[in-house]
Amino acid sequence: MKMNLLVAASAILIVTTPVRAQKTAAAAPAASGKSAASPADRPADKAGAKTGKTIYEKKDTYFSLEKYGGGRVDLADYAGKPVFLMFFSAHCPYCKLAAPFVEKLHETYAKRGLKVAAILTDEASGAAKEFIADYKITFPVALGGRALARTYRAHGVPNFFLLGEDHQVNYQWRGYEEEDLPVITRRVEMTLSESELK
Repeated sequence: MKMNLLVAASAILIVTTPVRAQKTAAAAPAASGKSAASPADRPADKAGAKTGKTIYEKKDTYFSLEKYGGGRVDLADYAGKPVFLMFFSAHCPYCKLAAPFVEKLHETYAKRGLKVAAILTDEASGAAKEFIADYKITFPVALGGRALARTYRAHGVPNFFLLGEDHQVNYQWRGYEEEDLPVITRRVEMTLSESELK
């Protein structure tokens, strides 16, 4: 009788041990080996936002900010689309030089799915009004972006980010240089072409 109980107990142990090991492995976070150097380097947040029939997984690049003129600029609204972001200050002379180029990107590539938004880093939201009027900005402008600039490690303005359709950072450009403009355009076209092939 004792032998039978011992055999039965061993069988239960053999059957249940692999199940426990599976649960432990699934619960443990995966080690990426990357440092938290930029939004693109950090793992995706598991929180999701519903966008139509799909679930939008919030990455560290995610934001939802008040939009100039009302409403919000919410990255989840651009789910599955490449996004070009410009962090700017309304009083920055180089941001003023960059504005017509960014507007041209918006006008040229919106029909192919590129989403463009500007993030104002100034504390005073009223500073956006004149900037938008002077440069005939038609893409969304988000207000109160100083904390977001820190999240993106956007040191100084202007600072440009091209996010892929998964909203990870593909490219970043710091400052305004005229020789960068053709490069930015090519990267946008490449990103859109890759998105269209999927």
